[in-house]
Amino acid sequence: MVREETIKQCLERGRDGRGIIIINQNAKLSEMHYKKALRNIEVMNYLKKGNYEEWTVITAYYSMYQACLSILTRIGLQSKDHTCTVAIIEKYFVRTGKLDKKSMDHYKNLSDVLEKIEKVKIEQKLLDALKDIRDRRENIQYDVETRVSVNVENVIKNSIEFVENAKILVDNLDTKFIEAVRKDLERLA
Repeated sequence: MVREETIKQCLERGRDGRGIIIINQNAKLSEMHYKKALRNIEVMNYLKKGNYEEWTVITAYYSMYQACLSILTRIGLQSKDHTCTVAIIEKYFVRTGKLDKKSMDHYKNLSDVLEKIEKVKIEQKLLDALKDIRDRRENIQYDVETRVSVNVENVIKNSIEFVENAKILVDNLDTKFIEAVRKDLERLA
């Protein structure tokens, strides 16, 4: 689980335009990020057919990243940092199966909303896949080797599943939940 200190640092760096910035919620921009994620999936599949495995992995990552940005903009966040983006997703949008006491205190009177949101959150295995692909993408993108040491079919499967789950999550976000997340972020800012 991500530490609150990480989120605080991301919000602090946001003041310089490099981390997380609290903005107005933007459903239209959220949809545009989702469409870009879908386009990246198209490109990923095209590159796979062409045997460009390294670019297949890179594009798979960016499809997942755009899906994350879709979630963030929907709740009113802008991110200029990949690590911060993943930290926000991990803290608020990964299925845990339960909420700890501290979280429950932040989300008072939202038990019905929380149950609904928990059902559509992103699974831990997909967050792990995102983190793994992020790390591999960085190495692959800046390395001279064109062969990859990862199962590209799994990368493709995970990126598609991640993007699909992100869309389901965005479509099911509740106003009360969004407000609670924003309030928690304002507390940390």
